[in-house]
Amino acid sequence: MNRAPSPFEIGQAVGTNIAKGFTAYQDKTALDDILEKASRTQDPNVINDVMGQILQRVSPERQQVALGLLQQKQKFIQDNIEKQQKLAIDQRERQAKIKMGVDPDLPTPLAKEAFKTQQKDKRIASVFGEQPQGTSQGQGTNSENPFAQFSDDKLVALTGAPDREISEPAKTELRRRQEAAKAAQSQFEPEADKLEAKRVNELATEVEKEFQSATNENMRLERQLQLDKEGNVSTPALIKIMDTFGVPIGVLGNPATEEFRKLEADYVRDVSKVFPGGRITNYEIGAYLKTIPSLMNSPEGRKQIIANRKLMNEAKRVRYDAYKQILGENNGKKPQNLGVLLEERTAPKLMDIEDRYINNINEGVDKFQQPIRMFDPQGNPVDIPPNKIEAALKAGARFK
Repeated sequence: MNRAPSPFEIGQAVGTNIAKGFTAYQDKTALDDILEKASRTQDPNVINDVMGQILQRVSPERQQVALGLLQQKQKFIQDNIEKQQKLAIDQRERQAKIKMGVDPDLPTPLAKEAFKTQQKDKRIASVFGEQPQGTSQGQGTNSENPFAQFSDDKLVALTGAPDREISEPAKTELRRRQEAAKAAQSQFEPEADKLEAKRVNELATEVEKEFQSATNENMRLERQLQLDKEGNVSTPALIKIMDTFGVPIGVLGNPATEEFRKLEADYVRDVSKVFPGGRITNYEIGAYLKTIPSLMNSPEGRKQIIANRKLMNEAKRVRYDAYKQILGENNGKKPQNLGVLLEERTAPKLMDIEDRYINNINEGVDKFQQPIRMFDPQGNPVDIPPNKIEAALKAGARFK
């Protein structure tokens, strides 16, 4: 049989229910206030703050539901923030593409190709100063041959363009002009130009052969100096006697003298190489031999002659060096004003060589030939250079 509750128990039960009711009322009031505040915000920091308030003001049995709602709210806010950020990034990228001239609505691969085509059209348009029509497809611009309007220098620059639609037609136009100029020159070249071209070629041949001759001669001159330095060459007096009586040099048994005579003969062979036309006479060769170092000269005279001939060869080398430089500047071609250019570039150096040549002659003219023995009016023997014999005769000197 069940016992009826005592008054104390009844009072205790009533008090507990009243307390629970009051707590529930407090929880509801706090939650309403807190959740209302949370519903008005889009700031995740506010949500975090609200969660802290729930933990402080709401009873544990009701916290879980409230926190769940706030977490959903927090996730919604975070998703919205990320969405806004992505939209902002997409908008900036879109504006950047538009600014660059890229269609933002095309897929990336197509947009890249469209951009390349657009940039090519701009480069081509910049060449002509206007927007070309169909140039990216190689259809030309606004005339049959728009490249005909450009200068040669401009066409040369365009041959290096990155787009074949520009570089190839530029090359074609340059070739067309070169061929036209060549044909016109061949068909209408004046006779005077032909004569000038012939004169230029003759001058070039002269410079080249003179340099070759000078190179060979310098080697002989050095050898003759060496033979003189060794001191085994026969005297001019002995050589003159043998030549007078027709005695061969070989009977002397002197290798140095024989080699020196052979070197003299090599000068004559050089003349035939430089002038292969066969128009040089024996008289002219004889006169030429008087200007070369020979056994008939004294050692001092030979030394002086060699020094002067080296100066002459130096002048030939100066002309040849200038000639090579001119050819290099003209892609190996001989310009019509070759003579003028040679004169301009070599004049200062040649003048210096000429001054040294004249000084050598003035200082040692008596060394060119063996002195001749004469006697003064008192009968005393004197040695007179050949170029002074006439003056000596007038002064009373006599041959014995």
